[in-house]
Amino acid sequence: GKWTYLCTTTESSFIDTNIKNGYWYYYTVRAVNEAGYSDYYKTGNVIQALYSPAVKAPKILGNGIKLSWSNVKGAQGYYIYKKTGDGKWNYYCRTTKLTYTDKNVKKGIQYSYRVRAYRNDTLSGYSYDGASATFISAPVLKKAYNTTTGTKIQWGKVSGAKGYYVYRKTSESGWKYIGKTTSTSFTDTKVSSGKIYIYTVKAFNNEKQHSTYNTTGIKIKRLSTPGGLDCNRSSNGLKVSWQAVAGANGYNVYRKTSGSGWKYIGKTTSLNYTDITAVSGTTYTYTVRAYSGSYTSTYNAKGTTAKR
Repeated sequence: GKWTYLCTTTESSFIDTNIKNGYWYYYTVRAVNEAGYSDYYKTGNVIQALYSPAVKAPKILGNGIKLSWSNVKGAQGYYIYKKTGDGKWNYYCRTTKLTYTDKNVKKGIQYSYRVRAYRNDTLSGYSYDGASATFISAPVLKKAYNTTTGTKIQWGKVSGAKGYYVYRKTSESGWKYIGKTTSTSFTDTKVSSGKIYIYTVKAFNNEKQHSTYNTTGIKIKRLSTPGGLDCNRSSNGLKVSWQAVAGANGYNVYRKTSGSGWKYIGKTTSLNYTDITAVSGTTYTYTVRAYSGSYTSTYNAKGTTAKR
């Protein structure tokens, strides 16, 4: 094209904002005073316009922080800059792709990133605000067990996490979000006795950034606490009875006397148990736990009391 006048300035620099990405532009300058114009460099200096990449919100993976940004037309690749906390920006690496996973991160530390496009010696601008993320690891699931109100799961504390998202599924369904907490445990009260549930947890440090999760999860079979506990004397001991628990294969029976703790005394697949070892004249308290394989319910801590 032909040389086009842009503006007059008293400075020794000029920023051209009326550009299109990927186009090549040639610039030249002539000095001016009251006597007229100087000559000018007729070839000019050439530069290709490169827009600044639009950096997206980082994603936290199990092994690092994943960055992604928009494609810049005409770019050969991208330089990535990084800083820790309120530190200084430093050149980190370069790539020809539109994503990069930074594996050199530590738990609970905030990292900020910015990206600029390049072509030969030409560089685009970049966002000085950058994109930030605090690396947090996936919570380690510890255990799941039944309580009187539902199924409870526990996990290890994650450094840098502000809270945790809890998910649940059954054998017939996929993961479903069921709640969040700042604690390292969660009780799911919307469960049915006899049904198997699988749980997993994600740690988060804000609404958009969260950890990965244990894809296997932790499994528990919901077994309600046996209700209707009762105890009466029989011809050969004390007979304990209770109501059926959906999903149970049997029941473990426990006994205690005043001043002692619960002691396992036997199991049965029926809805009653006769303690033939009860001593005449002694008062006993009984309670029952339902079981199904390795899964057990909790028990009525008050129990039922009778004198032999």
